Amino acid sequence: MKEYVDKDGNVFHKGKEQPKLKGTLPPTKVKPLKKKAKRRSRDQILVEKYKKKQALKKAHKKQKEFLNHEIYKG
Repeated sequence: MKEYVDKDGNVFHKGKEQPKLKGTLPPTKVKPLKKKAKRRSRDQILVEKYKKKQALKKAHKKQKEFLNHEIYKG
């Protein structure tokens, strides 16, 4: 932040207090920082890849059965 004004009206410009500007500006509203997503472990990545692969295999098999008209068998 280049310029910051605290509750008491103290003005800071690039980290240095500016006593001449005290009380001339409204207090700065500070926004909370966004939380970063946690990194996934190697095991978690592998498990997700395995689940995706299994879902693709299942979908492929279903399409294959549909094209071969095997889905309607009882």
